[in-house]
Amino acid sequence: MSNIVETIKTELTDAIENDKLLLPTLPEVALQVREIADNEDSGIADLVKVISNDTALSARIIRVCNSPLFRGSRAIENLNMAVSRLGMAYTSNLAMGLAMEQMFQATSDMIDKRLRATWQTSTEVAGVCHVLAQHYTRLKPDQATLAGLVHLIGVLPILRYVEDQ
Repeated sequence: MSNIVETIKTELTDAIENDKLLLPTLPEVALQVREIADNEDSGIADLVKVISNDTALSARIIRVCNSPLFRGSRAIENLNMAVSRLGMAYTSNLAMGLAMEQMFQATSDMIDKRLRATWQTSTEVAGVCHVLAQHYTRLKPDQATLAGLVHLIGVLPILRYVEDQ
């Protein structure tokens, strides 16, 4: 077993040194959503237009908006209503989080277990980051949440590498 670990470690080190280890990239829609949300001249309609290009992301945002945490007096039926309820900043961070979650998918059972454990840890850390930022700092809680989600992003290329080998 230690030979396998040493082999993988050596191969990963070589891949990093030769700039051959590929870091995962977020889906284009998530990056566009972030860009629009950061632009002061953009509005909810701009955000809805980009998100609506990804039906899975649209459905998941609407589902989150109808969850007990955000549910209002009436159900949200479309993306425009969902983004209006959540706001641009929260929708942007939610889209990034949902995109991150999709990156934690694997084809083998062993890698899938590791990815799920990593995602579980990341979501727990994200929750703690949110609470700490909200109560003890002047940081924006949604940005702290996103930081918590991505703090173990380096695990992804390593597990993808192992999965491919």
